[in-house]
Amino acid sequence: MTGRKSENDLLGRGWASRAACVGKPAGWWFPDSYSDVAKVHRAVAICGDCVVRAQCLAYAMSDLSARDYGIWGGTTPSQREHLVHLICRGYRS
Repeated sequence: MTGRKSENDLLGRGWASRAACVGKPAGWWFPDSYSDVAKVHRAVAICGDCVVRAQCLAYAMSDLSARDYGIWGGTTPSQREHLVHLICRGYRS
């Protein structure tokens, strides 16, 4: 082992190399439109069995550039937006 770290490791995303989406077409998680329900469901189904789903969702929720685009942790941008609203509402209660 050379000790060289990957970009994901350097960015705190070492978990990404264990994701179920590795090796699959990126377009499955970054569709041009979320109205193609079959394509969105395909990606979400793969995420459903992923061992790093929680880390992936946490990353998307904490990174503004990821939160608004793509399927992360089995969620779409609108689902993550809903989660943000629920979380913020909980803090105000």
